Amino acid sequence: MPSPKQYCAILCIELCNDRVHAAAGMDSARQVALDFFAATAETVTRFKGTTLRSEPSSFAARFTLADSAFSAAMKVLNTALRQGLQARVGMHYGATRDDDIRPYDYIAGKAGRTCDSAGPGELLLTGRTLPYLCGHFRDQCVRLQGNPSGSKAPESAIYAYKKLAGDQTLLGDDIHADTCAEPRYLFLTQGDREFFVSPDSGKLLIGRAPDCHIVLQGNRCSRNHALIDAGKDNYLLLDQSTNGTYVENQYSEVFALSRQSTNLLGSGKLFFGDKSPENVEDIIEYQISTGAPD
Repeated sequence: MPSPKQYCAILCIELCNDRVHAAAGMDSARQVALDFFAATAETVTRFKGTTLRSEPSSFAARFTLADSAFSAAMKVLNTALRQGLQARVGMHYGATRDDDIRPYDYIAGKAGRTCDSAGPGELLLTGRTLPYLCGHFRDQCVRLQGNPSGSKAPESAIYAYKKLAGDQTLLGDDIHADTCAEPRYLFLTQGDREFFVSPDSGKLLIGRAPDCHIVLQGNRCSRNHALIDAGKDNYLLLDQSTNGTYVENQYSEVFALSRQSTNLLGSGKLFFGDKSPENVEDIIEYQISTGAPD
C-alpha cells in the first residue's frame, strides 16, 4: 500500500547577476554570491527549513509549512536589498510520497521554473501555496495573469508579492525566527466539547470506535477515521477512512483528503465522511493559536 501524501514547500532563489556585478565588481561577484547564500542557509535553518542545494548562482530549500517558507523568502529578499542586491524567488507547495525514489524533484522543478519567471526583487508562488498561507501573508499576495510553471492544473494559479522598488522592504523587521519558533497549540470544538492539543500531545485518534479520543457518530464515518499527529512545528491531519475527510479553511475553501494528509493552519472546520454530515458530532472546528489556555 503506498504511503500517504506529504506536502512541502520548495524555495528556489537566484541572485540577479547584473546587480551583483554592479555592487561588487566582476572579480568579487562570486564571493558576494557565496556570502549571500551562506546567509540564506542560516535564514532557512532559523525558519525550520532544510537546504537542498547551494551553488554560486542558485539556492534551493524545503519547508514543511508554507508560511515558514514564505517568511524565509521575504527575509532573503530583504537581506539582498540591504546589501544593495536583488534576488528573485520561486516557491511551489505540493505533494510528494515518502516511497518516491526522488520525492522532491517534481516540486523543485516547479519552483525552479517559477523562479526563472520572476523579476528582480519578486517572489512568485505556485501550487497550493496560497490556501496554506496564514491570512497575514495571504494579504501580501496579488494575482497575476499567466502560468510560468506551465502546469494546467487549476490550483497552480500564480501569485506574487508586490514588486519592490528602491529601498522598499517587504514587511520591515516584523518577521523574526523567534516568533516562528513560538509554540503553537491546536484547539478543537465538537458540539459542546472542547479539546486542547499541544505540540507534545502525540497522536489524537478520531473515529466511531469508542476508544478514539474524539468519537464520531455518522454511518459514513470509519471506526478509525482520521488522526491528528502533533509535532513541534505542525499538526498533521491524516485521513485513513473509506469515505474521506473534508477540510474547510478560514477562507471557506474546501478540499478533500482520501487517505492523504495535510497540515492544519489558521482556523476552519473538519467534516468526516461527508461534506454535509447530518450529525453535528461529525463536524469539528479547529484553530491554531500561539497562546496556551490558562
